[in-house]
Amino acid sequence: MSDRSSTFFGVASRFMIVGGSLPLRGYIPVVQTCHGTSAQQDEYTPLPPLRGGSPRNASVTGMIRKFFQTGVYTLFCFAALALFTAGSVWAQTSQEYLEKGNSLYNSKKYDEAVASYVKAIQLEPRTQLKAYLNCARAYSMLKDYLNSQRYYNYYFEVSGDQSDRKVNAEYKAVTRKLSKEATYVRPEDQARVLVQLQSTMMSGPFINRQGGGAFAYYDILMRTGFSEPMVATLQKNLVDGLMREIVVDMTPVEGQPLPNLDRIGWEYERMKLQRATQFANVAVDKARVERINHTALGWEAYLRSEYNKAAEHFNQACDEAYPLPAAYWGRMMTAFHTDADADILRYIDQTESIYKKAELGDYTPYFALLRAQVYRSQGNNEAMLQQLDVMGAAL
Repeated sequence: MSDRSSTFFGVASRFMIVGGSLPLRGYIPVVQTCHGTSAQQDEYTPLPPLRGGSPRNASVTGMIRKFFQTGVYTLFCFAALALFTAGSVWAQTSQEYLEKGNSLYNSKKYDEAVASYVKAIQLEPRTQLKAYLNCARAYSMLKDYLNSQRYYNYYFEVSGDQSDRKVNAEYKAVTRKLSKEATYVRPEDQARVLVQLQSTMMSGPFINRQGGGAFAYYDILMRTGFSEPMVATLQKNLVDGLMREIVVDMTPVEGQPLPNLDRIGWEYERMKLQRATQFANVAVDKARVERINHTALGWEAYLRSEYNKAAEHFNQACDEAYPLPAAYWGRMMTAFHTDADADILRYIDQTESIYKKAELGDYTPYFALLRAQVYRSQGNNEAMLQQLDVMGAAL
């Protein structure tokens, strides 16, 4: 091996120590994507072997770890998904709850009617006006005039209309039956959960891997029967906060080009997206959600070595109007498996441009090493060594 050629291994080895993310394995640089949140997670995103190279061999320990990651842990995540989405996937719609409440009301089952109207309000707190009104009427039939007055007030607040004479007459009749001292006091358990929810929305997390966070408090609050117009504000704040949390999760951490997400982590981000899109009255940027979803699906496919499938997802995720660095890095990485050298270099240039615009830090050494691998594959040693010099100067 020549002195200059040995620079490739010497500098790259130094980069492994300094940067902590580009070790050499069999003379083939690999880029570690993440360790996730568990010390047992050790999935890597490798640079592909040079044309004709063989895949890496997994150790027994690695196989055991992979079993737990892809077996038991996957089952846990799908159980969490069932928990997270149970209220949005399998439940009836707001309109169905309203109609069920009306049927129960007409059957003089007023307690059950109230419960159904409450669920209708929780699903569409800004648009299901009839549920507020009919809930007020059901409480009146139960002679619970304080709650009846409360839901009439909610109806007026959400509808912004107090011109209906019949409704006004009902409201006045209920108010006359109340003593002047009557004041609504929120149930203690409901008040406590509401405080916890609002506090967690300020500090986060919105959803964690154990199923906790702000969304968990929201679900508990809904089970207490909380059904005020405030639900709409809570839902919007939850979605906004969760989308911010997802973006942070997908942002590269300092010192490496990708976020701390393994394959299970990417699956978990998609679970979060399902919760972020569950509320009928909260608008989300569907195109943005799709790009994030395709980015996660792309990395999941890549880590299963399904490179063509990964490339399809990354192509749909890459959009310079709203660039996701992880999507561009993924498309670049899949190009090593699916594209010609000229295309790989083009993807490297494009990805480096995206990272610079995002101001995520100086990733010059990474991109120089990637270009060096392409030139090495071509047998262009001079260009390879130039890129290694660039990498060495940036370290």
